[in-house]
Amino acid sequence: MLDLLKISLKRTFDLYKAGSLDTGFVPRIETIALTIQQACTHDSDAALANLHLDYETSYAVVHHLQAAILCELIGRKMGVGGASRLSLVKAGLTHDVGLIDIQDTLDRQLTPLTSLQRRRIARHPVDSEWILTSLGVTDTAWLDSVRHHHERLDGSGYPDGHFDDAIRLPARVLAIADIYSAMVRDRPYRRAMVSGKAMRKLMLDQGKQTDNRLIQMMIKEIGVFPPGAIVRLANGEVAVVKKRTANSACPLVHAFVKPDGMPMLATIPRDTSTADFHIEGMVPFSNYRGSIVIIRNLWNRP
Repeated sequence: MLDLLKISLKRTFDLYKAGSLDTGFVPRIETIALTIQQACTHDSDAALANLHLDYETSYAVVHHLQAAILCELIGRKMGVGGASRLSLVKAGLTHDVGLIDIQDTLDRQLTPLTSLQRRRIARHPVDSEWILTSLGVTDTAWLDSVRHHHERLDGSGYPDGHFDDAIRLPARVLAIADIYSAMVRDRPYRRAMVSGKAMRKLMLDQGKQTDNRLIQMMIKEIGVFPPGAIVRLANGEVAVVKKRTANSACPLVHAFVKPDGMPMLATIPRDTSTADFHIEGMVPFSNYRGSIVIIRNLWNRP
């Protein structure tokens, strides 16, 4: 489902850039958003893992899908109703639409941003809101979340400098989802952070700017070691997290690299609550991209 959603969202963005979606944009985004909700209901572990393990699809597509999934999961954790979550998921799918036309350039660029690019980035929440309105979006919750996902509780954000209670809850959720998703993706100017480091950075660096309660809720929801995370075990093996468990520090993992660094022919499930297979820490997935086929096959099993 997630692989098909990537194709669908990329096609939607491509049609928008070509000026061919005057009336079709809103129904396309709504269909994708509803499918995300269905995927998260069916198997949220697989949905999270799919995007954590994807370094082939463009940043714009994976980033928007990942933000939307996090919005859905955090919203469900908070007890938000389906219709309100749907507005938030649609905001997650479109929050950076004001940068879509230059996103590919930004993804490849190693030189400093030009003054024009800095201006575009600074105004993209407003541009995104205007674009969505022009494409037929009338959902005020959707539009408000997109416009204000870069506002910060201490008033340091943009575009309106809102602070504290002036920032509505959906925009706060989207802000956290956006920051986390950006941190765990490779960019030309920096390597992706492992999920645990990104979460710690959110707590330490963003705690006064974003809603700490929501950050803690996200960590509890997706786990200390989220599905798709690559981890090193106490016995020296490298494993991938397949499923969360009641104990967020001891997820279900499958080893795929031996202690001597040689790949296994087939993955082996390991009990991380035991001393031998205790998780010692995360390692970057980029170090093990050659094992992506055997890793992804885990989610093709019953």
